[in-house]
Amino acid sequence: MIKVAASIENGFVFNGNFDLRGVAELSQKGLFRLTNSSTFGIGRAFFSQPLSFKNSSNGTSVSFSTTFVFAFVVDQGRLPGHGMAFMIAPSKNLTGSSSAQHLGLFNLTNNGDPSNHVVAIELDTFQNQEFNDINGNHVGIDVNSLESVKSAPAGYFDNENREFKNLVLSSGEPMQAWVEYDAPETQLNVTLAPIHTGKPDLPLLSLNMDISPIILEQMYVGFSSSTGQLVQSHYVLGWSFRLDEKAPELDLSQLSSFSGKEQPQRKERELVVGLSATGVVLLIIVTISISIILWRRKKAQFTEILEDWEVQYRSHRFSVVLLCALRMASLVAQLVSPVETGHKVWQDQAFIKWRKRDPHVTLHCHESVEGSLRYWYQRNKVDHLVSKSAVWNDDAVQGALDSAAFWVKDLPFVKSLSGFWRFFLAPGPDSVPKKFYEAAFEDSEWNTLPVPSNWELHGYDRPIYANVLYPFPVDPPRVPDDNPTGCYRTYFDLPQGWQDRRIFLHFEAVDSAFCAWINGVAVGYSQDSRLPAEFEITDYCYPCGSGKKNLLAVQVFRWSDGSYLEDQDHWWMSGIHRDVLLLSKAQVFIADYFFKSNLAENFTCADIEVEVKIESALEIPRDKIFDNFTIEAALYDTGSWYNSEESPDLLSSNVANLKLTHSPMGILGFLGNFLEGKLEKPKLWSAEQPNLYILVLSLKDATGQVVDCESCLVGIRQISKAPKQLLVNGCPVIIRGVNRHEHHPRVGKTNIESCMIKDLVLMKQNNMNAVRNSHYPQHPRWYELCDLFGLYMIDEANIETHGFHLCEHLKHPTQEQSWAAAMMDRVISMVERDKNHACIISWSLGNESSYGPNHSAAAGWIRERDPARLVHYEGGGSRTTSTDIICPMYMRVWDIVKIAKDPTEPRPLILCEYSHAMGNSSGNIREYWVAIDSTFGLQGGFIWEWVDQALLKESGDGRKHWAYGGDFGDTPNDLNFCLNGLTWPDRTPHPALEEVKYVYQPIKVSLEESTIKITNTHFFQTTQGLEFSWTVHGDGYELGSGILSLPLTEPQSSYRLEWESGPWYPLLASSFAEEIFVTITTRLLHSTRWVEAGHVISSTQIQLPTRQKIMPHVIKTTDAKVFSETLGDTVRVSQLNVWEITWNIQTGSIESWKVGGVPVIKEGIIPCFWRAPTDNDKGGEKDSYYSRWKAAGIDSLVFQTKSCSVKSTTDNLVKIEVIYVGVPSCEERSLSESTNATALITVNMIYTIYSSGDLIIECNAIPSSEFPPLPRVGVELHLEKSVDQIKWYGRGPFECYPDRKAAAHVGVYEQNVGDMHVPYIVPGECSGRADVRWVTFQNKDGVGIFASTYGSSPPMQMSASYYSTAELDRATHHEELVQGNDIEVHLDHKHMGLGGDDSWSPCVHDKYLVPAVPCSFSIRLCPITAATSGLEIYKSQFQN
Repeated sequence: MIKVAASIENGFVFNGNFDLRGVAELSQKGLFRLTNSSTFGIGRAFFSQPLSFKNSSNGTSVSFSTTFVFAFVVDQGRLPGHGMAFMIAPSKNLTGSSSAQHLGLFNLTNNGDPSNHVVAIELDTFQNQEFNDINGNHVGIDVNSLESVKSAPAGYFDNENREFKNLVLSSGEPMQAWVEYDAPETQLNVTLAPIHTGKPDLPLLSLNMDISPIILEQMYVGFSSSTGQLVQSHYVLGWSFRLDEKAPELDLSQLSSFSGKEQPQRKERELVVGLSATGVVLLIIVTISISIILWRRKKAQFTEILEDWEVQYRSHRFSVVLLCALRMASLVAQLVSPVETGHKVWQDQAFIKWRKRDPHVTLHCHESVEGSLRYWYQRNKVDHLVSKSAVWNDDAVQGALDSAAFWVKDLPFVKSLSGFWRFFLAPGPDSVPKKFYEAAFEDSEWNTLPVPSNWELHGYDRPIYANVLYPFPVDPPRVPDDNPTGCYRTYFDLPQGWQDRRIFLHFEAVDSAFCAWINGVAVGYSQDSRLPAEFEITDYCYPCGSGKKNLLAVQVFRWSDGSYLEDQDHWWMSGIHRDVLLLSKAQVFIADYFFKSNLAENFTCADIEVEVKIESALEIPRDKIFDNFTIEAALYDTGSWYNSEESPDLLSSNVANLKLTHSPMGILGFLGNFLEGKLEKPKLWSAEQPNLYILVLSLKDATGQVVDCESCLVGIRQISKAPKQLLVNGCPVIIRGVNRHEHHPRVGKTNIESCMIKDLVLMKQNNMNAVRNSHYPQHPRWYELCDLFGLYMIDEANIETHGFHLCEHLKHPTQEQSWAAAMMDRVISMVERDKNHACIISWSLGNESSYGPNHSAAAGWIRERDPARLVHYEGGGSRTTSTDIICPMYMRVWDIVKIAKDPTEPRPLILCEYSHAMGNSSGNIREYWVAIDSTFGLQGGFIWEWVDQALLKESGDGRKHWAYGGDFGDTPNDLNFCLNGLTWPDRTPHPALEEVKYVYQPIKVSLEESTIKITNTHFFQTTQGLEFSWTVHGDGYELGSGILSLPLTEPQSSYRLEWESGPWYPLLASSFAEEIFVTITTRLLHSTRWVEAGHVISSTQIQLPTRQKIMPHVIKTTDAKVFSETLGDTVRVSQLNVWEITWNIQTGSIESWKVGGVPVIKEGIIPCFWRAPTDNDKGGEKDSYYSRWKAAGIDSLVFQTKSCSVKSTTDNLVKIEVIYVGVPSCEERSLSESTNATALITVNMIYTIYSSGDLIIECNAIPSSEFPPLPRVGVELHLEKSVDQIKWYGRGPFECYPDRKAAAHVGVYEQNVGDMHVPYIVPGECSGRADVRWVTFQNKDGVGIFASTYGSSPPMQMSASYYSTAELDRATHHEELVQGNDIEVHLDHKHMGLGGDDSWSPCVHDKYLVPAVPCSFSIRLCPITAATSGLEIYKSQFQN
């Protein structure tokens, strides 16, 4: 029988060709030297670990205490005087021998002789014998003869479960062995590779031999010579080789001093691939663990050993490409950490992790059931009050540390390592300080860095913002040598209560790849910047109570091959940005669990199930675990926990118990450990009613003592599909969602409890019920909070390869098999961590990564692992077979309606991204919701995005401001494309959030002829907890209000009310207001977790018919006379001591307007057609509105006066006519040349000044027919800075525009000019108010100017700002704005919409465009004092 012992996991790579040299005459040459009479053999061995073999035919066994399995060293001629050590000795505890143990060495000095290369190889020929390892597992598996079998699974036989198990990479890939034997020739080829690939060109293991083997010496395995008992024969194959005549001897007691430190023991398991062949006696043993000792370690690095293996000798050639797991248990194990092998593992997409434990749910490691319930009792005490402590400045650094401590509070077996660590940033991996991970390394000169954090936000390197472009040359999987590498060091001790327990090192997330060491021993490597990495470190820590501090060192790479999968639209920042934890577990513990519920058809009861994974370090077969231990689970209802101020009896809240069931072995074999139970009358979870239970699992030993306890929040709910519908608990819920990046302006990707709650509170208060984690799994606490507050969630894998869209010569990784393992690992790890969270309704395969077979594989895995949720993926056109939801991004309204009405498409449509909220944006969103609310098959969407991703940056003057791409000197960058939020970075809402709240509101009110329809669009809540009220306004002023008593309205039901029967009708009947609006408002009667009682969830304003039609007419003259005089180029029109207007005949504009001797208008009134471009205006490159405006010259229009004349003068009025010609500005032309240039637009303005002080402006504009749609059509004037109090009758109080005004109610509002301004990070058009009927501008004494529409002109768009249009256009950051010497006012007859379907194409809907056609409008201006009101002046122009 031929046996191949191998352990193939993600480890480092041996790569090269070298010759075998014989290992004959080993004993004679002194390779192994003995000092007692015990017999020995070359056996499988582990460092300081007993090894036992048993002959199952006669029961005899032998035990050794050994150091190494097998080893080979090749081509070390450049390392004279260095060698490799092997130690083999009998085990004291079995033999009773007290003889000294010895270390045998062979020296590799070749003195220039290239033939001096040594490989030791073992051959077993245990014919017809069964040999077991110490755990009882067979060490070999027979495979049928090679003549008939060309391939077979590579694996080992698990004796505990009596089954053959595949050899599996830690990435999850099973292995396959291909065997080729050309009998009777002497050629044998054995290949190991992932099972799904087919036979590869570059296998993980390939062995080729082309010479006939011969047996050179027979050895024996036995107890000792004193027993005289032979256990079995043992053979060694070999070829001639050269060794020194004598090998030195070294007593084993020198091992500790040799290493310079204590070394813990490490248990290992070997995997065996068995192959059999007739007539062939050939075996090549490949190491399970390679433990290497360099005799003079200061003179050579292990990386040198691995380089350039290429030796030819005669015709004997040995080719190896070997990926093997290196267990860091040797004396100098740090020398073989993956990052120090010479192979750049951070640039190998097949090497994604090493010694990393399987993904699992978040573990809490409770000490008892009571302790777990107390933990959740405290942890669930979160509400909107916590959000008030959210910090966004430098205090956030400490806030992040405080949160990390809070999240592990009351967990006796979890310890946070957060704090200030020693830190050094090297420019690249090659510049990392040598052996910085060792205790002897001096780090006193290093600075400290808070952990968790992103180092770029603490003065190291720089953050980089890019949307699509990779910030390094695209050459996958390679990344630049200029690769900032962070070196971290910190110390910790183990609590006394952790004695004899297993210890795990848990990183919540590190960006982008890292390796960790404990006390100088490498313990693991991982990639994936947004998911945990966990390593067992039990054997590498100093014992509890030893008084010795343990050293944790971490090396973090900014760039890795994993970065190619992380090209999301956000800041590239690095480091340990989530918490680092120590977890302590019993020897047998709960390693993972999966909660599932199956609701009855009528939702009156639920079958509940928990799949549990138990892990044991004890020598107990898996099928015997439950002979010694019991597992229990229970559900606890938290609903009554907070009903009183007294501490509740938590245990009494138990509502269901689950018992272990043993599923019979079926065609699929063992399916897992399951606990099952039933819950009667479950309280269902939904975003509207987030009812939660606590699931507690406890593992008890034979005495009934709890040895381990785990718990989590769970919700009972059902996610399912129906034709064109996603169903939650049987209802087609509407997704009112938003995309959310993890972003904090001071601490970057690091999370703070109060800041996460602030996000949730604002989302819920603005009627959002869903969030998409864009574009990666987020902090574990975020999921708990979404469970608690009630948000539906799409959890998204950390996969985006957007930058490959720009690479014509490269496929997306999703289409490459070499990236399959990495992509699958990210998807699997996300699902396994987050699988128990009720809030998750769908898993997402990632974002903007094209589409390929890797997506199909990931979707298939999810659907089998978790069929109770949907799968989402937009790539490939949003309609591939890998998505259960049609999920386009930025698709136009008419197109989504078309898909919804497609009878061949059975899936619902939910926009994964829409309404791009970049700067002053979110126009058209109401059009989307008119369609969604009225079209079957449309179920909502997720706005892009929640927050402006700006970072705090200190200016030269010490002040801090919001910074975006390029502000840190980062290249490449995408400038301000990171500013797409509904809130500023400190979560101050943008005005657009008001519009979102309105279209998302759950209570809809509409007027249908004479009926007011009030609809409860909730799916699970009645209107019982709501209060309805009404308010009536006449001409903007409140006429009355009251409570609107309505009967209880069921979910998805409506109530209709004749408006003439409403309680407001008597007020309407007696009112002579020209306009009457009734506003119906819905408030919460009771406080909730996310808001206090009285919060407005819905408010709708409806215009009602008035008693009679109002007819406008011309201004009535008064008895007062108008005085007019012309002095040169100036015309002065006035009424003595009341008002005075000075006109410049040359320019046709007003030079001043005084009221009561007080200057109010400084200059104007001139036509205006230009606005400071918004981000949306600039989107579309040459096709953008901005580009077309500039090409047409609209941005540079200069209005020259073609003529200005006084047309008529009477005692009661003066009429002046001005004809303006708009021409492109050109400094090189004279005034006359400019005036005579081709007119782009002609404006005729007639100013009529009445004795009453009224100025009526009649404006007729004729733009060029070649013009694109215009930004605005209106007039511009400039007020004195003192005239800064504004009151208007129109929409407000917040900023609104023609395509974003549904939420802004018509009323009378008052603000000062400074408060009108909206400080978008990148300035542009802002501060507008829509549908303004009249407006007053007054100083503190009430003196100023009134303006209104006049005649048949519709309401106008109004703005007033200390910043000129030119200044808003010039500045690239808000802090750069410079206030002018006056207030610039715009009164627009028409103003183009903002757009917002996206920000990279011209997308203002047609009805909100301003076509370049002739138009006419009229505006009224007049003086105002404190003795008059805007309403009185406005009404004076109407007749009843």
